[in-house]
Amino acid sequence: MQRSLRFVHPFLIALYPVLSLLESNRDQMASQGAFRSMLVSVAITLGLLLMVRLVVREWEKAALITSMALLLFFSYGHLYRVIRHEDLFGIVIGRHRYIIILWLLILSIWSWFVVKKVRRADLWNATFSLVAGVAVILPLIGLVQSELKPGFDLESRQEFKPLQQPSNIELNNNVNDIYYIILDGYGREDVLRDIYGFDNSEFIRFLDDEGFYIADESKSNYIQTALSLASSLNMEYVNYLADSLGEESFNRDPLNQLIQNNRVMRYMDQQGYNLVAFDTGHEATSLRDVDVFLSSEEHSAFLPDWLTLKRIVPFEELLLETTAVVGVLDRIKIAEEAYFKNVVDPLYQAQRNRTLFILDNLADIPETEGPNFIFAHIVAPHPPFVFGPDGEARNPGASFTYHDGSDFLEAVGTREEYIEGYRDQLVFLNKQLERTIDDILSNSDRPPIIILQADHGPGAYLNWQSLSKTNIDERTSILNAYYWPEVEDGYLYPSISPVNSFRVLLNAYFQENYELLDDRTYFSPSNRPYLFTEVK
Repeated sequence: MQRSLRFVHPFLIALYPVLSLLESNRDQMASQGAFRSMLVSVAITLGLLLMVRLVVREWEKAALITSMALLLFFSYGHLYRVIRHEDLFGIVIGRHRYIIILWLLILSIWSWFVVKKVRRADLWNATFSLVAGVAVILPLIGLVQSELKPGFDLESRQEFKPLQQPSNIELNNNVNDIYYIILDGYGREDVLRDIYGFDNSEFIRFLDDEGFYIADESKSNYIQTALSLASSLNMEYVNYLADSLGEESFNRDPLNQLIQNNRVMRYMDQQGYNLVAFDTGHEATSLRDVDVFLSSEEHSAFLPDWLTLKRIVPFEELLLETTAVVGVLDRIKIAEEAYFKNVVDPLYQAQRNRTLFILDNLADIPETEGPNFIFAHIVAPHPPFVFGPDGEARNPGASFTYHDGSDFLEAVGTREEYIEGYRDQLVFLNKQLERTIDDILSNSDRPPIIILQADHGPGAYLNWQSLSKTNIDERTSILNAYYWPEVEDGYLYPSISPVNSFRVLLNAYFQENYELLDDRTYFSPSNRPYLFTEVK
C-alpha cells in the first residue's frame, strides 16, 4: 500500500457515520445536510490530525490516535442509547459522567500504547485503512443500489394525472383565499378533557363564535403525519402503497412525493391560485415548489442553502445524536440551568422561531394579491415541547428530537412530562391561534376559507409497535374545524375525516361532484408505515 494511502483511515472513519446514516435512513429522511456533514467531518478530522501530529511528531502515529478519537466520538451516542437505563449493582451506568471518563481512559491508554509501544506504525495504519475502506464501501453499495432501484411513479395512477380543464369559475380578487392549517398532534376536545385533564372549551367556543363548524366526532385517517397529509392532500386513502411497496417496506419517499406534488394544490394552481407554503422544519411538508415560500431562516445571497450553517437540518440532528455531542449538550444544559439560564439551545430556538413565524405571517397573506391557497404545517402542540403556557422558552432536558409516543418515553422523558409539556404548549398555541385567526378574518377583503385540522392526535399513550398497547382514541381523535363562508349548510358533518375535506370543499365552492369516501382510520407501526390495521 502506498505510503500516502496508509494513513487515510481517519478520513474514511470520518465519512463512515454520515454514509451509514444516509444509507440506513435513505427512505425515511431527506439527504439534505449529508454533504455538509461530510465536509464538516473531514475538516474537523484534518484539524485534529494536524494537532496530534504537532504533539507526537509522527504522521503515522498521529493518524492512529486520531482514528481512535473519531471512533470513540462517533460511537458515543450509540452506546449511550443502549445503556442509558441499565444499572449495575443498583448504580445506573448509562450516565454521561461514567461514559465520558471511560472514553477518555480508553483514548489515553491507546495514545500511550501508540507512542511508547508501536514499532511498525506503517502496518497498523495499513490495517486500519483496509478495515475503514471496507466499512465505507458497504453503505456506498446500498446507496448505489437504492439509486438504481425504480422509483414510485406518481403519474402512473390515473387519479393523479393533471386535470384537463379548469372549472368555469372566473377568478378575480374577490375569490376566497383558502387556508389549510395543519396543527400537528392537536387532539379533540373530549379526549383532551378525559385523558389529559385539559379543558379546551374556551378555544372551541372561540372558534364557534367566529363562525367555524366544529366536526366534534372527527378522527384522523392515519396516525402518522406523512400518511395523513399524503391522504388529505390527494383526497384518497394511500393504502394502495402497501400493494406496490409491500407491507414490510419503510420506504417513505412515495409519501413525500405525494405531499410535495399533491393533487389539491395542483388543482388550485390550475384554477389560477397563488400557492403559498412555509418552511416547517420537515422536508416532506416544506413545499418549496410554490409561488411563495416563506421561511424564518435567513438565506445567503452567495452560498447555497445546504452550505450555510444557519440551520441544522433533521439529518444533522440525527447524526449529532449518535456522537459525543450528546454528552456535551447535556452537560451544557446542566450548566445553563445552574449558571446561564438565559443561554438558549439553538435547535429548540429554531423550532420556536419557525412556529411563531408561521403564525405571524399567516395574518399578512390577505394583504397580498390573490387569490391564494396557503398550506401551513405547524409542528405544535406535537413534541418537542418548546413553549411554556405564556410563550416562555422551554428547553427539555434531552437532545432535540421530534420523537412522539413510545419513542418519546424511551428517549426524552416520562408520560407525566409528556402530558405536562403538551398541555403547556397547547395553552400558548391556543392564544396565538386566536390572534392569528382574528387577524386573518379582519385583514381579508373577502371572507376566506379556513380548514383548521390536526393530522393525528397526541401520543402519551401511543405505542408505535403495538395497537393493543395504544390508546387509539387518543391518537386518532382530532380537532377538525371549518370556516366556510357563503356556502349553504349540509356539506359538512360531525364525523368528517381529512380524506373528505377537499372533496367536500371542491364540491361546495368549485361545483365539482366528488363522491365522499367512507371515513376510516388505520394504525400502522412507525417503522412499517404500510402495515395497515383498520381501527374503529
